[in-house]
Amino acid sequence: MCYLFQLYSYLSHCQISMSVSSAYKRDLTKESFVSSSITTTSTLCSRDRSNFVNCIRYSPDGSKFITVSSDKKGLIYDGKTGEEIGELSTEGSHTGSIYAVSWSPDSKQVLTVSADKTVKVRDIMEDASGKLNRTLACPGTGGVDDMLVGCLWQNDHLVTVSLGGT
Repeated sequence: MCYLFQLYSYLSHCQISMSVSSAYKRDLTKESFVSSSITTTSTLCSRDRSNFVNCIRYSPDGSKFITVSSDKKGLIYDGKTGEEIGELSTEGSHTGSIYAVSWSPDSKQVLTVSADKTVKVRDIMEDASGKLNRTLACPGTGGVDDMLVGCLWQNDHLVTVSLGGT
């Protein structure tokens, strides 16, 4: 889902690369990703994850970026230094893997979607914590096809994509 960003971890080496291209080639001899259009590269190591990172998104103002993962966490980092500065609140958190995240146009809220078939809108506070604003349940049969795997906050519209394509 997150084609503009790719996270790669290898033992003690972690690297986040932002690219305008989704075409990556893994070079095993150099233990890194190679892309012909990398615009920003930062070194960052974080051991705060117990499972895969599924999505990374920079805020529209570039001051922060957020990662969401299969461990049901959302971590917020400084956009320039890469230092962790906050975390989405565990109050009302997702009960399944978080697959995607999208920032509001003003960089003050985030939208997350999960395998638990819910959409969460969180306010990003001054201390970079994410406080639950609201939870939206998606209509459906309740089956695996209702798992939410993608999202986009476009102006005043919230768009979500389920595994079933709806």
